[in-house]
Amino acid sequence: MHSKLFAIVIAAAVFSTCVALAATPAAEASPRFTVINKSDSKAKIDIFSGGDSYCKVPEKAKTVSVGETDTFGCTGNGKGRCKVSVNVSGEDACSDIGDTCGDWKVKIEGGSTLTITGKDDRYDCQLN
Repeated sequence: MHSKLFAIVIAAAVFSTCVALAATPAAEASPRFTVINKSDSKAKIDIFSGGDSYCKVPEKAKTVSVGETDTFGCTGNGKGRCKVSVNVSGEDACSDIGDTCGDWKVKIEGGSTLTITGKDDRYDCQLN
């Protein structure tokens, strides 16, 4: 009788652990976001982990060509976001929405879209 009770208790513990892990939002573990480049130049995207306080060395460096859309991710570190800097045609973009690790870095929540617009060395970003 005790062995059956023990087996039931263990099974319940394993089940509740699996449910808890399944309920953990994926965005916190590995947030993903989309970049749309509507500017006239290729965009260089430096991606930092969600918990990076200094943003000195990117976790990833990617590019998005003119007219292209791509999806990226980072290590969320429980924050549900990535930190990103955008450089277009040698210019730091997104200064209008920069809010972390200095003036040119943006916090992007998992599931968000960053749209880059502009031409002639004047580039802006919109975050949805």
